[in-house]
Amino acid sequence: NPVITTSIVSNFPLTHINRISGSQVYNFTEGTGSILLHVIAQPEGKKLNAVVEGNLKITNGKAVYGPRSMPFNKINASIKITDKDIYIENLTCVTGKSILELKGNAPGLIDFIRNGKADLKLSWTIKSPHIFLQDFVTFLGKRKSISPQKRKSTPKFYQEGSKFEKYLEACELDLHIDVKNIEFENFSATAILGNITMADNDWHINKMQMKHADGQ
Repeated sequence: NPVITTSIVSNFPLTHINRISGSQVYNFTEGTGSILLHVIAQPEGKKLNAVVEGNLKITNGKAVYGPRSMPFNKINASIKITDKDIYIENLTCVTGKSILELKGNAPGLIDFIRNGKADLKLSWTIKSPHIFLQDFVTFLGKRKSISPQKRKSTPKFYQEGSKFEKYLEACELDLHIDVKNIEFENFSATAILGNITMADNDWHINKMQMKHADGQ
């Protein structure tokens, strides 16, 4: 069987992601993206049998996270794409007055988009020098369902965007937190370490420690 290899390089405004994917999970309004993909395919009949790996970089992005109506600014990210998984190697952003540094992975995301199979678990490690909990009030509420954009036709990319939204709705969220300082109204604490999970819109604090009022 023939083997096809190719590389794809592109630089683009992040707003193009909204139009191409049809997804409203993240609505980008500013920033640029660059992508490098390596593709190896072994066509067989109507099947392409392709393996895709590469990297995506986001620079100075600005977006609204639709399911929680949360704005994010100064988004800079380096994302690794493998044949089955997505690894967020480094992501920094600002929401309100809170500064976030994130690393994470979505095991089986590519598999889920291809055939609906995955572990359905999204893992994040979140670090921050300072978090204002007021900035995350909408995140603690029920996740809003996002209606797909209505179009006369449904291009292939729109179908993939819809699958990505279904992955986020169905997956378990696993958060590892390392925050130096946190504030909420008159409450403040330092050295916050913990693990939080979310499944079916239910939050579970598995382990949490912090310093508050000279105690721990």
